Amino acid sequence: MTGQTYFITGTNRGIGLELVKQLLQDPSNHVIATLRRVDDIPESTVTKNPKLTILRLDYNMDDPETQYNALSQELAALDVGIDVFIANAAKNDATTNVLDSSIEQYLNFFRINTLGPVQTFKILKPFMLKKKTRKVVFTSSILGSIGGFPDFLSKHYPCAPYSLSKAGLNLLGKELSFELANEGFIVINYHPGLINTGKKDEFPNDDYNALKQDFKPDQTILDFVVKNTFSVQEGVSRELKIIKGLTASDNGKFLAHDGSEVEY
Repeated sequence: MTGQTYFITGTNRGIGLELVKQLLQDPSNHVIATLRRVDDIPESTVTKNPKLTILRLDYNMDDPETQYNALSQELAALDVGIDVFIANAAKNDATTNVLDSSIEQYLNFFRINTLGPVQTFKILKPFMLKKKTRKVVFTSSILGSIGGFPDFLSKHYPCAPYSLSKAGLNLLGKELSFELANEGFIVINYHPGLINTGKKDEFPNDDYNALKQDFKPDQTILDFVVKNTFSVQEGVSRELKIIKGLTASDNGKFLAHDGSEVEY
């Protein structure tokens, strides 16, 4: 994974910021990181690195086409090839079950979590064709798995719009893996586990902290949480190890943080 160019969305904090930090430990890497607001640069020690390029990308924009066109122009101006796309940006503050969720909630999550990463990849594809690596990682969740959905969490993690949006992303990622196999792309969906980013209350968009604080876990839940919860540093280290080891045989897989396959 030495000397490659990475395009990562959602890097202002949490997993995205840690991805930037760990990748820049290798001075031969170039990281193109996106933020919803470019004036919200998180840490000068990171952003001053000459191998880091900051671009704006906000899936909440009213006019997404204008933003995607601007992104394409900025990448063309950089005259860069991209080896790895990590679609990290997502909305994960759902607090409602299936029947409690409004149409607006479902559509908002779908627009950000499902279509946002795919539309971004549409812009990135020509730049990835300049390189031979061509790895695409759609950050998903086991909560978007139909066969592997942890039903014992349903009462303690009400997130129907989020789950639907990730299931949709899983499907599109799987379909892309077939469509692009002949062009040398490796496309996977990735379940990072429950990442405890340690954010404060004003940033509840966190898998771990979204668990209801007043629930009384039984042993099944305790075992699941203990096995699947990591610090952001360990979670990112696991993710980069998975990405580094990807081969053509992994194309189309839904992989978990330990390398195992998750049911679609």
